[in-house]
Amino acid sequence: MHHLFFTYSQSPSGVSHGGIPSAFLGLAIAGVTLAASASLSAAQAKPLASQNFVDGCLRRDRLPPATQQTIDLMLRAVKTDSCQRADEILRKTTELTIPNGRLSDLEPIAFYPQITSLTIRQNAISDLTPLTKLTRLKKLDLSGQPEVSPKMMMALRTSEFIDPELSLLLPSVAQQGASTPGASIGSGVVLGGGGAPLRRQPKPVEWPRIEPARVWDPFSKQTKGETLQSRQERLKLEGQPQAETLQTQRDSVLPPDLLLRPEPLNQISDLQPLAQLPYLQELYLGGNHISDIRPLVRLPNLQVLSLHSNPLSYLEALREMPQLRSLDLHSIQARNFGALASLRDLRSLNLADNALKDANPVQWLKELRDLDLSMNQIRDLRPLGHLDQLERLSLDHNRIESLKPIGDKVTLRLLYIRDNQITSTHAIQGLTKLQQLLAWDNPLDRPLCPVRRVDLSSTGICTFRNPGGVY
Repeated sequence: MHHLFFTYSQSPSGVSHGGIPSAFLGLAIAGVTLAASASLSAAQAKPLASQNFVDGCLRRDRLPPATQQTIDLMLRAVKTDSCQRADEILRKTTELTIPNGRLSDLEPIAFYPQITSLTIRQNAISDLTPLTKLTRLKKLDLSGQPEVSPKMMMALRTSEFIDPELSLLLPSVAQQGASTPGASIGSGVVLGGGGAPLRRQPKPVEWPRIEPARVWDPFSKQTKGETLQSRQERLKLEGQPQAETLQTQRDSVLPPDLLLRPEPLNQISDLQPLAQLPYLQELYLGGNHISDIRPLVRLPNLQVLSLHSNPLSYLEALREMPQLRSLDLHSIQARNFGALASLRDLRSLNLADNALKDANPVQWLKELRDLDLSMNQIRDLRPLGHLDQLERLSLDHNRIESLKPIGDKVTLRLLYIRDNQITSTHAIQGLTKLQQLLAWDNPLDRPLCPVRRVDLSSTGICTFRNPGGVY
């Protein structure tokens, strides 16, 4: 760093020998010095132009702060402070997870084109251009929010209260994959509401693994999304807000705005760079600023797509993506879901929190196994009449009065009907494979279903026909 020095003598009257007031001269000197320092500092902070990661890593103090941050996070990811050792590890890595840390510059990652799966959460990414060099990518997650679904958030609000001393870190819940309603959090603690006493589950809920195992299941995060596995390669760039510790009280409810509307960190809006990654099979874009998904039409191998919590209003591009098998559209801004009719091979669909007044958009998706229609305004279930392969169905927080249209869905294992206007479960007595029924906040008279687990909190029910089968 070069320094500029000025010397002058000051007369007692406060005027320099040159006749210039000393205060003005001092300000001028300070201004020149700061300008020179800023110019030199900017000259040193040049973009990454190294031929390899090691060179950039060794001289990262001369790089822009955003690039320095990425390199530091990559070193943390491979658990070493050595640039050479990190490079050796990264060259052999195909699945890379970058620690949370406000990452915004993806350029250092582009030195490793062999990467097929990349996970980068809690960040501030906006420019995807460096990813075009990762030509082998098969899984990419660019979500800007934690993968905590609306139904999980409602479960946190409406199930039983946890101990007042227990703090809940929302992002930790997301990272553990516990986004399924009724799933236990932490050490078997079940969160709840309605003034019920404290309760602890004797063990975490065992969610059955449903085939085909290669289909990502946003409906149940107990598996941490890892049913896709073993040879499938993934790329995640998921961001989420900083953790906030929520101290729950015995007589309080977790704020719904905090739970249901975490602020995204990523600012992704342009998907054009992704069109150069034709091998992508899984893509997670939730919680960004995306309004145009047409570039994704050029991804012929894409099977898993998450677009939740984006300002999407136009979904026609989905008509050109018939290969999709899993789609997450919860909490978007679309009002026309007609394009879904083209996705005849879809196995998993999340349409929660979309102000849907009916279930017509899904009526011809006969291959669906998992369907989430929670937090809408649905009254009539007759459009589900053709969905004969459903195994998991969430209808929480709607306006449903009758279960008769789904009474013949003998494949159902999990059914969530909380917070509706249902008075009887008689219509679903024939669902012999049903293992879990969550039905609190309904005016039910009595439970009659032979299920393994029933939660009937806030229903007014106090007697059970078969108490041995209920816990």
